[in-house]
Amino acid sequence: MPEQPPPRKPPSRVWLYGPFVLLALGIMAWSLVWLAISAEVIKGMDEAADGLRAKGWSVAWSDRWVDGYPFRIDVTVQNPALREPSGWGFSAPQLKAQAYAYDLDNWIVVAPPAGFVLQRPSGPVAITGLLRASVAGFEASPPRIAVEGVDLVMTPGPGAAPFFLGKADHFGLFLRPVTGGGAEAAIRYDGGVSTPNTLLGRLSNQHTTAMVGDVVISRYAALVGPDSAAAIRAWSAAGGNLQVVGFGVAGDGASLGVAPTTLSVDSNGRLSGHLAVVALNAPRVIRALSDGGLASTVAAEGAAELVEFQAGGAAKARFALTFEDGMSKVGPIPIAPAPRVY
Repeated sequence: MPEQPPPRKPPSRVWLYGPFVLLALGIMAWSLVWLAISAEVIKGMDEAADGLRAKGWSVAWSDRWVDGYPFRIDVTVQNPALREPSGWGFSAPQLKAQAYAYDLDNWIVVAPPAGFVLQRPSGPVAITGLLRASVAGFEASPPRIAVEGVDLVMTPGPGAAPFFLGKADHFGLFLRPVTGGGAEAAIRYDGGVSTPNTLLGRLSNQHTTAMVGDVVISRYAALVGPDSAAAIRAWSAAGGNLQVVGFGVAGDGASLGVAPTTLSVDSNGRLSGHLAVVALNAPRVIRALSDGGLASTVAAEGAAELVEFQAGGAAKARFALTFEDGMSKVGPIPIAPAPRVY
């Protein structure tokens, strides 16, 4: 009989099962990490809410939860309501915030198509349409914030003061830090329908308007206080000012644009400074600036006629608009109270 070969060892199955074991261990480890991250987000929300309440803010929600596993942190908050002591804030039936679990420095927040309410001291404004925001760069002051909306409709609540816009096809509000300790704030909208008996409503004769505005807020770190009025007073006392980079608004054959300049806020909360204005259909612009009855009609008409005369019949007119001693003046003629900031 030929010699029999020795029995062979069974083949190792390490390479067969090993990758699956490692995958399972990785999934378990990441699941624990994801749970820890979601718990930290909830803890951060609670700490932020407690900090605001200690400063006199109203912060509330009826429910909240976190999902988005495995790679996102999706926070859903039911019936959130936030309001600072002077009356500014918001409420909504629901807000959803989303960030990648490995990048909590960049969040997207989405509001429901209906039910978002902007709270103001002068009364609430219901906003319907597509509305979303992004917040990033929390290590900076301020963080980068962008609020954008499409097909928005703004409706003041019963007894509330008019809002400057009734509708807008596109709307954007932006805030970001700049070098030197300042912050740049910008507003953009087009396809806007202004509310009657407001500045933009009179300027555009209730036709659609578009606006572009860009300012730099100096000494942004001084803008702190228990409410918006106190924060602006502290900021102004610290030498803060508004550096106008550019501003323009147009509608129904009339427009207003201003050259770069610097404005401040006086002790009564009104703007102070000088604007070099270029206007198309200047008489209508000046009558709109007179704020419909807050100033003497004779004064507004006199200022309009003066600017029209100086333009010599040209379509565009240039004039100086001064905010001084609580009044808005076209040249030497007071036409209305200066805009109030707080």
